[in-house]
Amino acid sequence: MTDERLEENLRLLGIKADRIGLISLLPLVQVAWADGQIQEAERALLLEIGERHGLIQPGDEAVIATWLSEEPSPYFQDTARKLLLELVRRASLPEGLDRGAVVAWCWAIAAAAGGIFGSRLMAISNEERDALDEIAEALGIVQVPEGWIELIRPG
Repeated sequence: MTDERLEENLRLLGIKADRIGLISLLPLVQVAWADGQIQEAERALLLEIGERHGLIQPGDEAVIATWLSEEPSPYFQDTARKLLLELVRRASLPEGLDRGAVVAWCWAIAAAAGGIFGSRLMAISNEERDALDEIAEALGIVQVPEGWIELIRPG
């Protein structure tokens, strides 16, 4: 993907070129919307993860609000995955962020509305499981990283 195409796709998703770390949150948005609505626990955790890992900065509120209030189209989700993969390929993600962390965060989002992390994973809907599988496959993650819960807890 050329730099120009990358920047064009970022604009289509509402992301400024200097805020590419926001791409890492789009799989979480997909999982949160998988069952057709975002639960408050999912919204809160997504924002917490984004803020804690420096992915959400002042000025990002409008784009995040749009993602959390309007269900993303399949085109939006596909474009977001392609951009994330391109950034992974280029090693352009923020330091310390990798595909495994993104998938772990997705699992945390799916589990968030079901209860305390790890205690009610059966509460993850079939739609969320499908989204998790799709994201993990797209990112080349065969299994959720061991210790995934530690990737979302405060340091």
